[in-house]
Amino acid sequence: LDESYRTAMAKKVSNYTALSAALSSRRQSRDLSPETLKLTATLLSINPDYATLWNYRREIVEAAKGGGQEGEGGWNKDDAWKIENELTKKCLMKNPKSYPTWFHRKWCVSRLGLSSSSAVVDSEISLTAELLSLDERNFHCWNYRRYLVSLKLGPCPSLSAELAAAGFGAQVASSSSSSSS
Repeated sequence: LDESYRTAMAKKVSNYTALSAALSSRRQSRDLSPETLKLTATLLSINPDYATLWNYRREIVEAAKGGGQEGEGGWNKDDAWKIENELTKKCLMKNPKSYPTWFHRKWCVSRLGLSSSSAVVDSEISLTAELLSLDERNFHCWNYRRYLVSLKLGPCPSLSAELAAAGFGAQVASSSSSSSS
């Protein structure tokens, strides 16, 4: 590797390490500011598998949510969903099998009160279809899709109805890598 590449990589590592340390310090001091939320997005965009940072991000979102009723104090669930949706999509494009990212996405749907929104659930099911078309073996995506279908169908649907609604049969039938006969 040439010297300019090594220098560039060393700078990236140094910046990542410094930002990670700064966020760790902010968390210890209970900094739940909007600026810190933006910094978590920067680092998570680089490394979507940083579970501790997703936890910190949820703390910040919860604090903003608890700061007032919707519409008061600058908090709005639609705005929060838009920000979290964009970040998690970006992270899933970087690593579609990132468990912490999928967990955060599910948390957002449930905790931001979006689980009753048919439009959000339908959009999320479409996203899972898109990602499963790229890799039908992504069990994190399948688990999230199963969660979404259960929201859409209601509690305790029969397993076959849930699997059919999730498109499980069509996915297996079209899979060229399926080893089932």
